[in-house]
Amino acid sequence: MHFTAPDILILEDHPMMVSSMLTCLQYLRPPAKIACAGTLTLARRLVAERGPPRVVIVDLNLPDSSGLATLLAIMSIAPAAGLVVFTALEDAATIQTARMLGAKCVLAKSSLAGDFVQEVQECLQTCATHPDPQPGAPSSDAALFAALTQRQRSVLQRIARGHSNREIASQLCISESTVRTHVTEILQRLDAPNRTRACARYLSWALEHGVAI
Repeated sequence: MHFTAPDILILEDHPMMVSSMLTCLQYLRPPAKIACAGTLTLARRLVAERGPPRVVIVDLNLPDSSGLATLLAIMSIAPAAGLVVFTALEDAATIQTARMLGAKCVLAKSSLAGDFVQEVQECLQTCATHPDPQPGAPSSDAALFAALTQRQRSVLQRIARGHSNREIASQLCISESTVRTHVTEILQRLDAPNRTRACARYLSWALEHGVAI
């Protein structure tokens, strides 16, 4: 049986939230074909079977993925899709990085229904078709990331996953002060003003080169 690609893919694991979004999206004009997935694994399978959607509405925290790693994964699955991040996360750095990586908008789950529908409608209008992804330009960051030490790459990788200095210290069995030292050196080597910008550059580079985070 042949299935056409959906206009919208909702990537959300909470059934009541999915139901609420589906109710809101009934007001889209023209009506949109909508598919739903509760996990990243299911989203991969759905896109492989039906083709990439025009728009992905994604919660960053899923049973099999969390934080910006979810966004990076979606960008690799459907690189031409418009991204609407719909999340309970209120971390300013995560929101800023999501926008820097190309999310069309970031909405809190407490947003008004009208705002949600309007943002999705505008995203659909911007992404009017199912375009084939275009190859990106070669990254100029490869040499910079290659110059990082193995420990610095481990720290940066965990920053990209949304972990705090304390969590990174615990995972790597080092002190928080050592983590802070690594972060300072990473920012200097990448010529990044803050960890958010360093994280955005790393995620963009990882997406371009197919590097898992």
